[in-house]
Amino acid sequence: MFGLIITLVCSTLVSARFINDSCQININYKHGDFGAPQPLILTRNNFSMFLYPQHMDRLNVFTMQKIILSCPGKNNYLKGIDNDKTLNSMELICFRGNKFFYNSQEFILNLKNVSCNTFPKHVARRMPSKCYNNNTQIEIGFFITDENNNQEFIRTIDLCRNDTRHWTYYTHYKLISKIGNLQLGFPRPKQWSGADFYEHNIDNLYKISTQITTLEILLGSKKLVSKFVTINSTRFLSRGHMVAKSDFVYGNEQRSTFWYVNSAPQWQSFNGGNWNILESSIRKFAVKNRINLEVFTGIHGQMIISDENNNPVPVYLFGNETHRALEVPRFFWKIIYQPETKKGTAFVGLNDPYQPAITEDMFICKDLSERIKWINWNKKSLSKG
Repeated sequence: MFGLIITLVCSTLVSARFINDSCQININYKHGDFGAPQPLILTRNNFSMFLYPQHMDRLNVFTMQKIILSCPGKNNYLKGIDNDKTLNSMELICFRGNKFFYNSQEFILNLKNVSCNTFPKHVARRMPSKCYNNNTQIEIGFFITDENNNQEFIRTIDLCRNDTRHWTYYTHYKLISKIGNLQLGFPRPKQWSGADFYEHNIDNLYKISTQITTLEILLGSKKLVSKFVTINSTRFLSRGHMVAKSDFVYGNEQRSTFWYVNSAPQWQSFNGGNWNILESSIRKFAVKNRINLEVFTGIHGQMIISDENNNPVPVYLFGNETHRALEVPRFFWKIIYQPETKKGTAFVGLNDPYQPAITEDMFICKDLSERIKWINWNKKSLSKG
């Protein structure tokens, strides 16, 4: 018993000393150590990656561990280091406290003065390799340049897209067990990126007034439209994130989700209903079980509504008298997979809140939802998906 007490005391002293010798950084956006806009906070072993906080807003950079601060993008640079407006990335080595080594020299870094000139720029790039059914593979992320002018891409999301249909079959990203430490209150982009991936004015198509006009054309009736889309309500098609903003820890990662290719037309009552509950529950599941997950999200089928004569009408986000484009999917699906155990679960949500009753064709795979006890949703509510 005495030996056990000695062991515990020694362990505590070693841990305390280890923490005191580390470089501690508060990453809170509004009240943390960095200025705004915050740079990317990275580390590098064989390749660069995000360095995540161990607990809440607290990031401990271990003694002699590398940390990279980066501000990617044209005319972007690190402020608060010196007056060099060409410096958009720097590699530091932690000594202790707020002391770091830079270019083999020790110096004290006041992080309050450190920021980017503008928000770090994220990009979407088409890859030479193909994905499902010979379609286009796209990666979203950040190009960073090191002090030797070498360029590296840090991916946040990859996806598979049909460029002809403007249809993203699926997205993929890694959900980390530290997702509970995500930054809150980080500014969203003023507008979504990637409109040039589309042949139509995608920004305009998501306006409720445009949706009303489109449905009038599709249905051939103004009378029926108010059943589906109305102003100042949840009856409209939203930009449904496939990879959610809150699925990433850092605000700069969160901003990289605002690409149109990472979205599909999703009814708002579903978006803010069971789909939102599913996303939140998966994050809590990863935190509680301390596991990292590979997450795939996709869409399937096309929503059908009936006109005044009860004829089936496929729903599109764009429609005029001669042309239709951008199908509204009937289903959104999500797969979570743990590589270590090779176990996974698939979830399917109905993107059609106007169905009067549950029917067999709404189930595209065997329903095992009763076995999933960690999701508190109302799966029988058609309006919530």
